[in-house]
Amino acid sequence: MKQNIPILFDEITPGKARGSRSCMSLEDIKHVSEIPETTSVDARNNDISFYSNQPRVFTTNAYGPHGWHPDLPTDVFNLSSNARRHFEADVKAVFKRVVFASVDTSVISMQMRDAYRATLFGAGASSSSSQ
Repeated sequence: MKQNIPILFDEITPGKARGSRSCMSLEDIKHVSEIPETTSVDARNNDISFYSNQPRVFTTNAYGPHGWHPDLPTDVFNLSSNARRHFEADVKAVFKRVVFASVDTSVISMQMRDAYRATLFGAGASSSSSQ
């Protein structure tokens, strides 16, 4: 862990059970997503301590905030400003700390994927020949 060095959490859905442990609460999410302050999060053996200004990036296959955690509202992006003003404090806190983005297409071009495959399997390995 280093200050100002981001951490990538791959394939995280905090609203799902973690083995025999229950899902994360919104309070847990608030702690794990707090950036300006130093914070700690409960973990299996020891607490995890994050530095201030240590960005965190989460990837997930969940669709939207409600899919990421069931305590977040459904269809939040279509709600009015007035409706969002009446969210519970924990819900507001999560939306102040977390930015949600949907990636619907590959972020790596086919040319870049083909070039990578070529470094692994030789120049004749393209996306059409590797399927």
